[in-house]
Amino acid sequence: MQSLTVAKRDQTRRDAEQSIKQQIGAKPTRDQFNNYVASRFPRWFKVMIGCLLFTVALAAGLNSGVRLYVAGFNQVRDIMPYFIGRVIIGGCTVLAAELLVILATVAGQVYLHGKQKGIAAVPIIVGTSVAFVGNWSIIDPSSMWGWVETAYPPIAVLSVAFFFEISLVPELERRQADNNAFELARSEWQTLFDNVEDHPDWPQTWATVIREELVQHNGMSVDDLTPGEWRAAVEDEMNAEQWWHSSEFSVNAKNAPVNSGRAQIEIAVDFLRENPTVFNGLLEQTLQQSDAAYQARVSQSTMSRAFTKVRENGHES
Repeated sequence: MQSLTVAKRDQTRRDAEQSIKQQIGAKPTRDQFNNYVASRFPRWFKVMIGCLLFTVALAAGLNSGVRLYVAGFNQVRDIMPYFIGRVIIGGCTVLAAELLVILATVAGQVYLHGKQKGIAAVPIIVGTSVAFVGNWSIIDPSSMWGWVETAYPPIAVLSVAFFFEISLVPELERRQADNNAFELARSEWQTLFDNVEDHPDWPQTWATVIREELVQHNGMSVDDLTPGEWRAAVEDEMNAEQWWHSSEFSVNAKNAPVNSGRAQIEIAVDFLRENPTVFNGLLEQTLQQSDAAYQARVSQSTMSRAFTKVRENGHES
């Protein structure tokens, strides 16, 4: 059988790499991992609840916000001569009350854990108190309805913030899980793509490509050789470019997985006893020790010691 040329051998490697890359597939995209973690509720239900919460928050927030703005604006009328200054203070009063409650409720669930969540109660209580007092100062309730009109906007905003928290946070966690899965898949893909020869199917793929090239190169059929003969031929092609590694290190390293746990001298002795033709060739000096060492997959020095041992002890011993 004729060996492959260097160019054809290199081409088999490139063909095998291309085959492995096709197995790996295209680079993952973020869209492939949308809804990777299943949601507990259908999308239409979540959208409906979100719209309703936004509507209630807008209604209660505007109702209370206007009163808080007026309360903050009027409170500094005597000490703030500039109109723009009173406008800024009125607007900040709204933000410091209504928005503070919503942000503290959501942020406390996202960033605080365990006993730390108790810290979020402080800004929630402060914001609700400011909203209640601001509404009270404008409504100045003198009837039952007046007290209801004073109390319900701050309570509504606090309630919406609570329900907004329990609906938003799980959705954020689910989307983060989707993103984590995407990042992991992209990292694994990149590792495989950059290190094709580390892929589990690389040895088998490259060996198959080499066998197909040998069949075409020699004008023969796969059935012309046994599987064992094909393995030997393909292995020779894989190691053809390492022909200059004739040291004991390279030979032993090559056969370490096959002969793990056995001394090299034992492998060589068994080989000579099982192959009398090789032993007789060495005895009659018609066969070089380097050739016998290659057949046994051991170093030449090991084969020399094994030949001496078999010759002294007798071939059949």
